Amino acid sequence: MQIVIETTALTRRFGDLTAVDKLNLTVEASELFGLLGPNGTGKTTVIEMLTTLLPPTSGEAKVAGFDVRRKAARVRAETGYVPQLVSVDGTLTGYGNLLIFAKLYGVPRRERQARIAAALAGVGVLALLGAVAFSTLSLIAAWIVKTRERFMGIGQALTMPLFFACNAV
Repeated sequence: MQIVIETTALTRRFGDLTAVDKLNLTVEASELFGLLGPNGTGKTTVIEMLTTLLPPTSGEAKVAGFDVRRKAARVRAETGYVPQLVSVDGTLTGYGNLLIFAKLYGVPRRERQARIAAALAGVGVLALLGAVAFSTLSLIAAWIVKTRERFMGIGQALTMPLFFACNAV
């Protein structure tokens, strides 16, 4: 089985505070893995180190076989990340926001509609719409008002990553 995430003694300190202390972790492909715990236990810090948003103080971390320090660009290319607060453009439709994410992440034009549809299907939205034509998916944002920002965050998964982190509240 392919190892997607591997850490050895991964540590992150903020001054005198040790947020993550010598984490050893192995996650294999197709394995569903979650970090659980109360606030302040280092879950977000681990995700930020694995997604190259925050450098480790010490130790090693590899995502998709790439070192998070030395091959950060390759790690980001294999990673999808939805932070707690997702930035969306409220003046655009749901489909419009997803299309912007697809363009920003370099999804080839010929693959965009299929990837957006796959991302929506992955969270069960297409099943809810039944036989509604794909071109009407732009109406979804109006239909899911309370969860719009979280919903739009799936646009960052359009890269079809090996590792996908969702920092849920």
